[in-house]
Amino acid sequence: APSPIRRSRLVYGISFLVMIVVGLPTRLVPELLPSFMVSHVGDALWAMAIFFGLGWWKQAAPTRRLILVALVITWGIEFSQFIQTDWLNQLRQVKLFALILGFTFLPSDLLMYTLGILVAALIERTLLLQAYRPGFASW
Repeated sequence: APSPIRRSRLVYGISFLVMIVVGLPTRLVPELLPSFMVSHVGDALWAMAIFFGLGWWKQAAPTRRLILVALVITWGIEFSQFIQTDWLNQLRQVKLFALILGFTFLPSDLLMYTLGILVAALIERTLLLQAYRPGFASW
């Protein structure tokens, strides 16, 4: 049986913060970036941040579980954009919540979340876990 996964909180915390720092300009200064980056790359980076944040929180969770939970969170938030109640729309007026919750459902966002999460899992498999589990090849 493969040895249990043990993620470094430091590495996953830094990975989470890097995704946020790299992704925030797509929402805060979109006029300075190419439209594809604003429309799609920011969503993938946000999903990657969710994956790395989950890895920080649940250090021993199987990668498959992190992928699934990250998909549930990102897709759930995207589908929540169909809910347009007054209190939720007021919450969305606060910049932090607007960044997290968004405003408009877009099917392309679901694709970008999925791709971002899979890229994060691939980064984990090929780079991040290698230092802790040489020969790690199981998902």
